[in-house]
Amino acid sequence: MDETPDATALMEQCSQSDVQRQAIQDCAETRGRDLEIANAKQTPSHPGVPYVVVDGTPLDDPLKVKDAICARLGDLGIPLPDSCDKTEGIIM
Repeated sequence: MDETPDATALMEQCSQSDVQRQAIQDCAETRGRDLEIANAKQTPSHPGVPYVVVDGTPLDDPLKVKDAICARLGDLGIPLPDSCDKTEGIIM
């Protein structure tokens, strides 16, 4: 079984030279970290992971995402898809 390479191994496979490899690594370390911080600042305060939001409302139970979507569609007067009537395959 082939192992999926991590980002560093993939970069080493794809870059043409040590100079290019170092430039990519430097960029990933600085700009990647900045991007990660910016994204974290845009994330609303939440109690943990997974944090599921349906139409702006956080769910207390992320396993009830289908129920929340179907309820919201109903609240909006949107015809419900057939899957909203079925419970098979749903984790309760």
